[in-house]
Amino acid sequence: MDQSNDGVKVLNSNSVPKPIKISPNPAKELFRERMTLPQNELILSQISKPWTIIKRIVGLVIVTYLLSNSILMIFFGIYLGELDGMIISYLGLFCSLPLLFIFFWIRRPRLIHIQLAIPNENGKKTHILPNNETLVTPVPTKFSHHLVKDSGLLDLPPSKNLWLIFSSVLVFSIMIFIALLNNPSELIILITVIFAIPAWLIGFSIPVFAWWSYSARNLNMPTTSYRAESALVAGLICTIPALIINTSADIYLSEIIELNSAVSQMIILALVAPIGEELCKLGAIWWCKEFIDSPRKGFEIGFTVGLGFAILENLQYIAISWTGGPLSFTLTSLIRAIGSIPGHAFWTGLTGIGFAWFILKGKKDLNSLEENNADNKWQLIDSKTNEIIETTIENEDRSRELDENNELFYKKEDSPDLFEINSKLPHSLQIGLIMAIIGHSFWNGSSFLVDYILKITITNVIISTISSLFWIILLISGLLLIGKFILENVRLLPDKMV
Repeated sequence: MDQSNDGVKVLNSNSVPKPIKISPNPAKELFRERMTLPQNELILSQISKPWTIIKRIVGLVIVTYLLSNSILMIFFGIYLGELDGMIISYLGLFCSLPLLFIFFWIRRPRLIHIQLAIPNENGKKTHILPNNETLVTPVPTKFSHHLVKDSGLLDLPPSKNLWLIFSSVLVFSIMIFIALLNNPSELIILITVIFAIPAWLIGFSIPVFAWWSYSARNLNMPTTSYRAESALVAGLICTIPALIINTSADIYLSEIIELNSAVSQMIILALVAPIGEELCKLGAIWWCKEFIDSPRKGFEIGFTVGLGFAILENLQYIAISWTGGPLSFTLTSLIRAIGSIPGHAFWTGLTGIGFAWFILKGKKDLNSLEENNADNKWQLIDSKTNEIIETTIENEDRSRELDENNELFYKKEDSPDLFEINSKLPHSLQIGLIMAIIGHSFWNGSSFLVDYILKITITNVIISTISSLFWIILLISGLLLIGKFILENVRLLPDKMV
C-alpha cells in the first residue's frame, strides 16, 4: 500500500529490511591513551613539607627497633635449644612477620602520575584518560602520561629550629626535676608521666634530624629524599647484625670470664662493638653504593648511615634513662645529642669517603656509574612564598655555595684532577675504616675506663660523677673540633667523578 499524499510508505510484510553498513573513520576513533616512559628528563617541583619525613622516619625507627628485638629472639632461642628455645624462636618469628609487613608498607615506593598535553598541529582535542576520564583541549594537543618515582628533594626543617625544640624539652625536664625535689605532689607526678612519652620521642629523634639537616645544608649537595632516606634506613637495618654480634660476644665472654666483669665489658665496648658496628655500617654504605658518585657524596652517605644507626641506638638509651628520672633523661639526652650521635656520623663518614675512593679507583667506566645515577630534576618550593628553596638543576662549570647568610649562590670553578687533590682525609677504604674503628673504640673504651677507675678510687659519689662528666666534656669538645675539621675538608673534595 502506498499513500503518496501524506508521504507514508508501507512496505510489504514479506520484505526484509537490509542492514545499513557504517564504515568507521579511523581519524575520529578515540582510544585510551597508553602510559609511556618519559622521553626527556623531567623537571618536577614539590611544595616544602619538612615535617612529613620526620613523622615517617620516627615511625620507621620504632618498627625497626621492635623488629630487631624480634629477630634477636629467634637467634637467642636457637642458641638455647630444646623446647624453651624453640618456643622463644617461634615467638620471635611470629612477632617479626607483621613488623616486616609494616616496615615494607612504610617504605613502599611512592609514585606520581604525570599527564602532559603539549600543543601539536597533528594532535587531537579529545583524549581518553585512565579511570574513564576525558580531557578536552581548545587546541590540538599531543598527550602523554607517565608514572615516575616520587623522589623529591630532601626537605628537613632548619637545624636551629630542631635544636630549639630539643632545648625546650630539656629545660622543661629540669623544671620538672626541681618541682619533684621541692614538692612531689600527685599533680607533678602526673605531669611527669604525661611528659615522658613525647620527651622520649623528641629526645631520641630530634637531635639526629638536627645533625641531618645541618650536614645536608653544609655540604651543599641537594639530594633526593629517596636516596637520603634509603641511606638512613640502611643505617637502621645494620643495627640488627650489630646487635647480634654484640649479644653473641657478651654471651661468649660470660662463659669464659665472669658475667658483667670489668674485663668483659671493656672488651665488648672497646673492641667488639667498634669493629662489629663499623663493619656493619660499611655493609650499609656498600648497599647504597649506587648513590655514591664522588668522595663528597661518599661522606654524605656514610654520615647519613651513621645517623640511622645512632637514632635506633638512641631510642633504647633514652628510654632506659627515664628509669633514673628527669635529671637522668636530661643528661643522657644532652650527652648523646652532642656526643654519641655526631660520633657515629663522623666516623662512618670517614668510611664513606674511603669507600668512594675505592669505587673511583676500581671503576673502569666512570660514565656508566654516572648513567646509573641519572634521575629527574627536582625543585623544592616554599609553600608560603612559592619561591625555589633548593634545586638539583645546576649550571655547567658552576658549584653551589652558601654565603654567610646561608643564601644560595653559584661559584664558577675549574674541575681539578681527582687523584692530585691534596686532601687531609683518607684516600683508601682501609684507612677510612681503621680511623672510624679507632675513634669509636677510644670513645667507648676511655669513657668506661675513666668511669671505672673513678668509682674504685674515689668513694665520694658526687666527686666521681663530676669527674666522669668532665672527661665526657673533653671527649665531646675534641669530637666537635675533629668534626669541624672533617667538614671543612669534605667541602674541598670533588663532588663529581668526571
